[in-house]
Amino acid sequence: FRLAVNAGSCQEDEDQRGLAHFTEHMAFNGIEGYPHNDMIDQLQKIGVTFGVGINAYTSFDETVFMITMPTDDQKHIDFGINILYGWAHGLLYDPKEIDDERGVISEEWRMGNSASDRMQKKWFPVVFTNSLYAQRLPIGLIEIIQGFKPEVIRRFYNDWYRPDLQAVIVVGDIDVDKIEQQIKDKFSPIPAKENARPKVYPKIEDNKEPLACVCTDKEAGGNQVMMIRKFKHEPMTTVQDYRNHMIE
Repeated sequence: FRLAVNAGSCQEDEDQRGLAHFTEHMAFNGIEGYPHNDMIDQLQKIGVTFGVGINAYTSFDETVFMITMPTDDQKHIDFGINILYGWAHGLLYDPKEIDDERGVISEEWRMGNSASDRMQKKWFPVVFTNSLYAQRLPIGLIEIIQGFKPEVIRRFYNDWYRPDLQAVIVVGDIDVDKIEQQIKDKFSPIPAKENARPKVYPKIEDNKEPLACVCTDKEAGGNQVMMIRKFKHEPMTTVQDYRNHMIE
């Protein structure tokens, strides 16, 4: 089971830097019908372990939630659909759970504060030609992670977690027609967002001359040379688009 959300760290406002990733974490700390850690507890009872059977990631432009459920019992399939619905439209954002998660994400930030990270902050603006991508690493800013008010992260969720930016994906030993109808029945009642904020992909400027950057750090564990070539993005909406992409 997958829920793909077409929004990530580049959709954050200035006071939300890091909250796309924080929202991903909150999806495991209380959804509609399963407050606090109830969802994880119920999953563990049927052999689904956190980090293996259930996980997620946040990138610049997308957030994807993943769960692998047994399909030998309809109640497990129903549970999986309910979880996807909770992620799509039913995050609870309990203030205590938010405060508890600040420490978890602060530790992620601390562990990532390495030589590689420090050098990356120098070469990203060169690679991305000073685009917003260079400023929106999903981990965010520690001062926002530790100090934002709950309504700020709820604003991100309300703005970007909406039907026109989401896809539900189910793959496995299932009745296709039955699961498709079940998805329609469950998700169709979610209302479309009125006056929705448009998703804008940050532009990466072209450059006539090669761009170069040399970064050093006393804690670097080795040497690395990279050569990166930028290609124009071509949307893939058909099988032929995908074939062309693979050929290129």
